[in-house]
Amino acid sequence: MSNLTASLQSFADADADLSAARALKGAAEADLLALVAALTADGKRAHLETLADAGLGKAVKKAAGAAAYKLKSKGVAGEVKKGTTFTMAAPEVSLERVAIVGAPGLDGHVWLVLSDLGGVAGGELDIRGLEAAPRAEVHEELSKSRLKKHLETTGSARPILAHADLAVRVIDQAKGVVGGLPGGAPPAFDHLVRWRDRAVELGADPSRADARAHLGDVPGEVSDAALTDLLGDPRVAFLTPPRPTIDAIEHRMGPLLHDAGEIDEAGFKARIDAELDAVADSLFETEGMQERMAGWLEADADVLFAAGAKDRALGALAAADACRAFSGKGSAWPLLGRLLREVLSYDAAWSHRQAHMAGTAHHEDQHGHDHGHDHDDDY
Repeated sequence: MSNLTASLQSFADADADLSAARALKGAAEADLLALVAALTADGKRAHLETLADAGLGKAVKKAAGAAAYKLKSKGVAGEVKKGTTFTMAAPEVSLERVAIVGAPGLDGHVWLVLSDLGGVAGGELDIRGLEAAPRAEVHEELSKSRLKKHLETTGSARPILAHADLAVRVIDQAKGVVGGLPGGAPPAFDHLVRWRDRAVELGADPSRADARAHLGDVPGEVSDAALTDLLGDPRVAFLTPPRPTIDAIEHRMGPLLHDAGEIDEAGFKARIDAELDAVADSLFETEGMQERMAGWLEADADVLFAAGAKDRALGALAAADACRAFSGKGSAWPLLGRLLREVLSYDAAWSHRQAHMAGTAHHEDQHGHDHGHDHDDDY
């Protein structure tokens, strides 16, 4: 190959590489055909195949391709160096709308469903407050389109379709919780952690889903208007209190509603207030409950932030700070008092008690619970 130019000789002497072949563009056609002849004589099939694919003109492509084919027919092996130009770039994986996330509200019910992502199967996590064992599952072949349809079939306004940033943040938060729940972390939770790690490899960043980090100064208190706004948002389950608290209200209200003894409306409502205050005190007496509630409210803020409801997210953060900082009895915290009273309809309760006093009560009557804010068990 002594008659070849330096650049052509260099290509012939090195491993066959497409980028090196493409670098020969601009060389005279006659020189390139001389290179084809020299490579054929030396049995360098891989170099010839590379030249045929390098876009060096029809004549060179035809000559190199034909020579490579003849060598292949004679059993000559050929291996092209798989440099950067031979390696197919992995398609970019979108991290948008890859998860269903249900905020914990104030009942601690966290729901997370993950689509397939970057070669890792999807999955599901269901944490139903503090009393039930958490559930985790692996979901094979759960595409983003199927994920969206799955959300639509729930018929619930509570969960949102979310970016991987929020999903990773929820999994990170769950890591510190599931071990302390009944039964501990379910086996499939490890798969969710693998999904989390893959999402991070693909560019997910849980810090981007941190509402507190991005919303600036949090109000020092929750205004009545902000609280009313939060209580009307199904994405945080109307801030319905934890299930044991609802059960305690039902237990305490039963005798009061079904008693046929005479009582006036003012006295009846005073009794209800006293029972609700006792429930509130008991809730805050539960060890660690204030901190857990504050954490739930912060997680609610993340979901609202992800959904674009920044003012409501600020309201949830303000409520979290107030919950964490309060040092008195639960009944003395105005927010909790209002939340408990949102569970109960005074007017419906009084009507039911009147029916018992008049001897006309039927048990299919409403017992005073506000079913518009029912506990959202099944999404």
